[in-house]
Amino acid sequence: MKNIIIILIFSLFLYACKDNSTKSSPSSQVITANQRNSAVTAYANSYNAGLSLLNISTKSIGTDGKASQWSYCYVDTSLGGHPIYYFHATANEVGFDSTAQLLDGRSVITLRWFDSDSALIFAELNSGSQYRTENPNTTIAASLGQSLSPNPVASWWIIYQGGPIVLGLRIDANTGTLLGQTR
Repeated sequence: MKNIIIILIFSLFLYACKDNSTKSSPSSQVITANQRNSAVTAYANSYNAGLSLLNISTKSIGTDGKASQWSYCYVDTSLGGHPIYYFHATANEVGFDSTAQLLDGRSVITLRWFDSDSALIFAELNSGSQYRTENPNTTIAASLGQSLSPNPVASWWIIYQGGPIVLGLRIDANTGTLLGQTR
């Protein structure tokens, strides 16, 4: 009986990930990067079982770490040209966007990472809140990736734009340590 329930739940999960489903709720619903990560991974694996997560990003994120849409980039490292696959997720939809060829040596995300809501807390504590106070029309973008070397680290890039100078914060996605700041 337990196996039947697990199979039923898994089947419903796969059905929910079906290609380019129609949104059933207002687009004002927001999610963190990790809320739909499992659904996107399952959907990506339906395209190609050998894909690894390369990057998660959004062009517009709130100070609560939530966005209306996230973009997920996966790479197939088993093939010579390293094709990359782009997917997106909203609160009610997971979809495929496009493919391209990977031209540089970016690293797949293999290390632990915390969600976007935590990343925004650290960003706000490390000059983000002050920047927004000084620039009331600030927009915030976020991206999660992993560096290749010298010491691989999964990190969040939080970009504040709204004034004459852009604020960029690189935050260790496991410890919350500020790794770098650009102005």
